[in-house]
Amino acid sequence: MVEDFAKAEPVLSKTVLIIGIGNEYRGDDAAGIRVVRLIRARALPLPVVELSDEGTALMDLWRCSNAQVVFVIDAMLSGAAPGCVRRFEAHAKPLPTHFGANSSHLFGVASAVEMARVLGCLPPQMIVYGIEAKSFDYAADLSPEVEAATRMVAERIYMECQMFAEAADQSAVPAVTVLRSLFLNGGQEPDA
Repeated sequence: MVEDFAKAEPVLSKTVLIIGIGNEYRGDDAAGIRVVRLIRARALPLPVVELSDEGTALMDLWRCSNAQVVFVIDAMLSGAAPGCVRRFEAHAKPLPTHFGANSSHLFGVASAVEMARVLGCLPPQMIVYGIEAKSFDYAADLSPEVEAATRMVAERIYMECQMFAEAADQSAVPAVTVLRSLFLNGGQEPDA
């Protein structure tokens, strides 16, 4: 079964990219980074990237990856309850004006998405998850509300990737089968 597992990675890495944005030293600003670390810990064949840079690096990542589906996860401050999760289909319509308004990034997610839209280089599907922050204090841990939300978002992205893999074309059937087995086995290789 090792051979099938190896075949799964190239198919998925060409189709999906998961980017967590934040600063791990500023409390809840680390939400996006925490989500990708949770995904990475499952050892699934899903490419994940931690990013603390500005939006131009974000645009470069999705442009260079040629991914068909890009997930971006970042903390937000909109006035909702801490830990509240918002999901935006950024390929279909602009992000709300409050998304990233209080970001620690000079050129944040909303700016990068809109610049890419103007330049015609948005990925075919761009899903942005915003996790409502409670505090951006230096040297603070994630608040309990945001920690719980990061686990929920990681699980949701697993499910969305699984649905995307199942809908992939027939040439990806071995990868889809292996990915489905990985999800059902908690990230462990299926028995031979």
